[in-house]
Order: sequence, then C-alpha cells, then structure tokens
Amino acid sequence: MDSFPPSSPSEPDPEAEIHRLIGEVAKRHRIILAPGDPLFVVLTLLELVTDRYLEKADAILKAERDTSLDAMERAAASAKTTGEGLITAAADYVAKTVRSSTVELTDALSGTAAAERAKIELTARDARRMTWLGSIVLAILFSILTGIAIGIWLAPEANGRFLHCPISSAA
Repeated sequence: MDSFPPSSPSEPDPEAEIHRLIGEVAKRHRIILAPGDPLFVVLTLLELVTDRYLEKADAILKAERDTSLDAMERAAASAKTTGEGLITAAADYVAKTVRSSTVELTDALSGTAAAERAKIELTARDARRMTWLGSIVLAILFSILTGIAIGIWLAPEANGRFLHCPISSAA
C-alpha cells in the first residue's frame, strides 16, 4: 500500500480506495479480501505500469500537438503569403486598369476639348466680323442720316421741291 503515489486533492485517499474496492468485490462476487491481499500488489503494479504508459502517451501526444501546431503555423504563414500575393496582384490589376482608363478618358476629353475650343474660336472670330460689319453699317447709316439732316437744314427749299416732285405726287 505504500507504493500508491501520494494523493492529490482531486484523487481519493488510497486507503479509502482499497476499502471501496474490497466492498465492491464482496458485493459483486461474495468474496472478502484483506487489505494485505496479493491482489492489491497486482493492482499497484498495474497502476504503476498504467501511469508510465500514460506518461509516455502524454509525451507522444504533446510532441504530436507541437508538430501539428508547427504545421498549422506554417500553413497559416503560407496562406497569408498567398493571400497577400493575391491581394497585391488584384490591387495592381485594378490600379493598371484605372490608370489606362484614366489615360484613355483624358485623351478623349482633351481631343473633345480641343475640337470645342476650335469651334469656339471660329464662332468668336465670326462674332468679331459681325460686330465690325454691324459697326460699319451703323456708321454708314449714321453718315447718311447725318447728311440728310444737314441737307434739310442747309437747303429747306429743296424739301419743298421734293414734296412737289412728279414722282412723289404720282404715288
């Protein structure tokens, strides 16, 4: 019984465990065992072998867990690198497409603006010509009207002859 490992708060007392086992055997098989029975030596040996096996299994599981964690970290790093590459490639594609579209749009707008500017300059030149022609026509009309006014003012008797003209009376 001294071979049982010291009990921890979560483990039952070895003496109480032995008494529980004796009671269970008596109840099921109607055999009474003593605490010094060689069967308990076999149970202690089985417990020690099982503990050693569990320690080895735990060490193997820890090693496998560490290997799995390393593999998952490498996979995550690889996925991150792949994702970054995909995102970078997509961003480069979008930037290239936007740049080319911007260049095409700028060229189209520049061409259209140049054509419209030429039309505006032509229209402005025509407007200047029309302004000059209008100014000349107004100057001519003003000159004619001024000449008529001066003529009437200087020669009032001509006004009367014009009124008695055979052409104007026929009308």
